[in-house]
Amino acid sequence: MRTASQIRPYRISDFWRVYKVEQAAFRKTIAFQHTKLWKYLLRYSSVVAVLNGQVVGYITYGVPRKNGLIVSMAVSPSARGHGLGRRLLRRALRDFKKRGTPIVYLHVGVGNRPAIALYKR
Repeated sequence: MRTASQIRPYRISDFWRVYKVEQAAFRKTIAFQHTKLWKYLLRYSSVVAVLNGQVVGYITYGVPRKNGLIVSMAVSPSARGHGLGRRLLRRALRDFKKRGTPIVYLHVGVGNRPAIALYKR
């Protein structure tokens, strides 16, 4: 069965679904609380991954100083394996390149092997 997916700009109406993705993707000790996630989504550029009409992933990124920063990225565990994380990351990197951003930083837990593998590509 073929799945329909797209990467599109974040909309305020996406917030609670993005929050659910955040909570599903990360342990409660490291997942953003809704108020902090709300602030990041409003402050930085954000895009979402949509699979079969549902928001299943997001990335938030920006240039707070002269270098880029990937603030957060998550794909719902049930939607992994469709290349959505790779597509979200490519979208952010393409935007950084358009802005002439020379360096991009991100934080990832040392035990998050799938994310580390994605970022090394």
